Amino acid sequence: MRSRKKCRIKDSRSRLSVLIAALILILAAAALLPPAEALTIKSVQRGSGSITGTLKALEITGLNSIDVQKSILYTTFMPKNSDIFSGFMGSEFTSPTSIYCSRYAVGGNCDIYWSVTEFKNDVFVQSGYSKIAFGQGSKTVYLGSSVDMSKSILLCTFVAPQQGSTSGDTAYALAAGKFLATNQIQFNRASHVSADFVEINWQVIEFSEDVFVQHGETTMTAASTPVTLPTSIDPTKAFVITTAESTTGAGTFADTYTTGEITDANTITLTRKAATVNCIVDWQVVEFTDSTSVQTSPKLSSWTGKTDSETISAVDTTRAVLFRNFNLSTPSDCTGFAKSQISSSTGISFGRAGTVNSDVCWAVIECAPFNIKTPNGGELWRVGETQNITWDHSDSCTSGGSGT
Repeated sequence: MRSRKKCRIKDSRSRLSVLIAALILILAAAALLPPAEALTIKSVQRGSGSITGTLKALEITGLNSIDVQKSILYTTFMPKNSDIFSGFMGSEFTSPTSIYCSRYAVGGNCDIYWSVTEFKNDVFVQSGYSKIAFGQGSKTVYLGSSVDMSKSILLCTFVAPQQGSTSGDTAYALAAGKFLATNQIQFNRASHVSADFVEINWQVIEFSEDVFVQHGETTMTAASTPVTLPTSIDPTKAFVITTAESTTGAGTFADTYTTGEITDANTITLTRKAATVNCIVDWQVVEFTDSTSVQTSPKLSSWTGKTDSETISAVDTTRAVLFRNFNLSTPSDCTGFAKSQISSSTGISFGRAGTVNSDVCWAVIECAPFNIKTPNGGELWRVGETQNITWDHSDSCTSGGSGT
């Protein structure tokens, strides 16, 4: 809810006392208030579910109603079976109160961890479903509304059918997504005349302020590749999103799944577990320019257990969200897919069914509790005038009252 208070500026017998009071107010505001136009999360909902046996879909219902055009759906999956495609799952909103997760392979149970992050304002989300057709290597999608690419990110999940008869099944199931233009996104994979289709659920999230996004595409010929950014960033305020495709049908999970981490203000490092063939990585570096806090850590390296956890500085879980990417040492074993979640105000947890060697890179983003809309700086308020002070706030700040 946007709140408002009226403030009347009155005459004072003592100009000195007015100046002193004004100075105290300015200093207090500078110390306590987030910058104007700070991103504000309305609420975060989290949960888990499981697709069992031969089931191909799960509908998660009972969410508190959200505005889907201001909300990000983020899901991670933990397949319990080593079948190549049992962990390829898609997720999407089917209503303001429900999520739909689906797969094609039915090789056993698969756990799902999901989060729904709804913003107050200053965020516009477009989402949809598409498909790379049988025998094709690319799909271009036209957006309903053009976006500012320097303020927009692309998130996607992929669903692949259980093919079984085509050599290079693994490579043809792995796809990468990128922006082509302000109104176009594109998904690519290794191409083969017999490659089956790949379904895609995508979200384009555009921030109106306080975010700077750099996009790029890098061909990896080695297991680790440094990438120089076009523009320097603040490493303490940024994180990396990656998707990748194999350049040939011989690519495996180990060749294609790639982590991305920030090395310094000018460099990110992409890492995979094998380099038998080249892969193409589409990466996004997301930097926050307001009071949003970002916690990252050197990647959870060479993880071989089934569970792990990381300690973080305390966050308000009602306005914090977790992102992660991972790589795998096995060529086609889905039990290495890692689920992740914020488990407490000071911890995040990871889990998987197998014990393969992999790395996990993660980032926890916490937005400010409220956002001053007006005044926004530079206003001139005269003695005797009545002015409006307006703000947005997260639901966790609501404690009663009208706010007027």
